Amino acid sequence: TLCQAVFDGDILTLRRLLRAKIQVNASDYDKRTAAHIAGAEGNVAALRVLVEFNADLTLRDRWGNTAEDEAKRTNAQQFLEYLNDVSSNRS
Repeated sequence: TLCQAVFDGDILTLRRLLRAKIQVNASDYDKRTAAHIAGAEGNVAALRVLVEFNADLTLRDRWGNTAEDEAKRTNAQQFLEYLNDVSSNRS
């Protein structure tokens, strides 16, 4: 459900689901999380919400890819820049 909300770009639903205590790191059958989908779509707004709810951005899907790997694959530059900022602030 989280992955679909991110794919649809439905930030309101994403926020509502997370406020309702859905697991932010829930994954689909390929171990892809909402963060993976946000990376593949270059969806910075979704990433910001996921980070706000403490998403683990280091989780790997069944192919060994992280959200960052997905963003690199799709050349989502703004996503990568925000991810870099988040990483710097968490260190």
